[in-house]
Amino acid sequence: MAFRILPLSIISTIALSSALSLTGCGPEKKEEVSAATSGYMPADAKKKSSEKAEKSNTNPADPGNLALPSANPSANTNPKGAQTLSSGLPEAPKLPEFEPGKIDPALAGREFMKLAIPESKEPDALASYLAKNGRALRELFAEGSKKTLTRETVLKRGMELCRDKIAAAEKLITAATDDKQKSMGIISKMEALTQMAGMGDVISADDLRDFVSKQINSDIPEIAEQSTAIWLALSVNDLDSGSAKPEVVIEIIEKTLQSKSLGPAIMNSVAGAIEAIENKTKTPQIELAKKLEAAFRDSKDSNASMMAWQVLAQRTKSMADLQEALGKENDVIEAAAKAVLQDLPSAWTAFFLASSSTNIEYSGRVEAAKILVKLAEEKIDSLPSEELKIELKTNCEKFWKRVNIVGSELDFSGLAELDGKPFSFDSYKGKVVVLDFWATWCGPCLEEIPNLKSMLEKRQSEGVEIIGINLDEDRSRLDSFLGTEKLPWKTVVSSDATKVAFETPLVSKIGISAIPFIAIIGKDGKVAAIHTRGKNLDPKVAELLGIAKE
Repeated sequence: MAFRILPLSIISTIALSSALSLTGCGPEKKEEVSAATSGYMPADAKKKSSEKAEKSNTNPADPGNLALPSANPSANTNPKGAQTLSSGLPEAPKLPEFEPGKIDPALAGREFMKLAIPESKEPDALASYLAKNGRALRELFAEGSKKTLTRETVLKRGMELCRDKIAAAEKLITAATDDKQKSMGIISKMEALTQMAGMGDVISADDLRDFVSKQINSDIPEIAEQSTAIWLALSVNDLDSGSAKPEVVIEIIEKTLQSKSLGPAIMNSVAGAIEAIENKTKTPQIELAKKLEAAFRDSKDSNASMMAWQVLAQRTKSMADLQEALGKENDVIEAAAKAVLQDLPSAWTAFFLASSSTNIEYSGRVEAAKILVKLAEEKIDSLPSEELKIELKTNCEKFWKRVNIVGSELDFSGLAELDGKPFSFDSYKGKVVVLDFWATWCGPCLEEIPNLKSMLEKRQSEGVEIIGINLDEDRSRLDSFLGTEKLPWKTVVSSDATKVAFETPLVSKIGISAIPFIAIIGKDGKVAAIHTRGKNLDPKVAELLGIAKE
């Protein structure tokens, strides 16, 4: 059972193109570079991977659970936790103990089936009820989607809740003592009418149009924004039904972008309207996208500003050209990046270039990454907030720290061996040493281990060593991993328990913000290369050993 319940802004947030997912292209193939293909995992991925691991230990149904099943089928559980028979097959679920066509008593007792409008006319009581009503409607529709309630039950109860919502909203509008309460009442009424229209009530659709038209010029910014966004969305519905022409919707979009209250609701509504016009006319609406981006370029809402930039970037040829150029020569990349900056003179273009540089850098094309970072740095002062300026500046500074270690000696102070003894690099002097910055939660790191082992087995007798610098926050995870995975090289960690993971002294000194990070030290004790992994690792090591190409 599916219900077409329209959200408050009616038009859902646009789906962003994968071409703008802030990824780069590989050095040898014109392929998308991600954590899997460029071989790096951002620092914040650690938390997500850790949470996924925790879930997989407690929830057999979690798709991230990679644990092998028990050899004894009866010891396993099915995805819903029911005990399995000795054959390994789950037991048949018990039938609900209520008559077909009736409501499950457990659901009948839920708030969405019992909630009643309060008799009180006090604003606080009405506001509290409206909040409960919104939650009840969401839960009701969720049960309808799961088919635990019949379509008829959901429609009947949904309309009852919406009518009560309107009644309570109108009481709150009358009793409101401030703009916040009045705004809640008006927006709740718009929301209820929208939901009723979504359930197929034609009269509610007409009432919504009439009510919204009276709120567009409200002095309360939130009300003006929401009503303007809904008015535009209604025009898109008219476009879809054939009762409005594209030219009419375009005119409404242009008026909408002149609104004094430009926020996320209008941003989403305009973006959806642009897409609807393009679907109808089969013509890219570049000019409308430019107007949207310009309207939100200096918005205090950074998410809305970024989304508006993405709407335009999706439709900008120079952006597509840059995506293509990222797999080519450095001068081609630079020309393409400058063209994007000219066509998209937004601060978000700088963030895009900086993000793209990370993918390129970790794929081994450091010089190409430098081009993009330099161009991004030129835009730092144009960013709309100090917070964004600091973020981009910090990212660029870390980049230069990383790439500038080539040709320099590293300071290994602050590292310790697993037994707590301070780590000394002295015994490695005169050898070619591969530094592997890694963590047990990093998939690409673990995928690189077999390659490192193979290289070491082949080259150790020729004067090659590996040092693993672990970035796990939880030492027990490392110990557990090393208990089953024997690594034929020394693993070191931070000597300061309060500065671990990406705060490990050496890691922070050289600006590492994603792993695995590979650095190769030559016989002279200086870093000779970074980001040399996979099939490129052994040839580079052989070169530093002075061995002719095989």
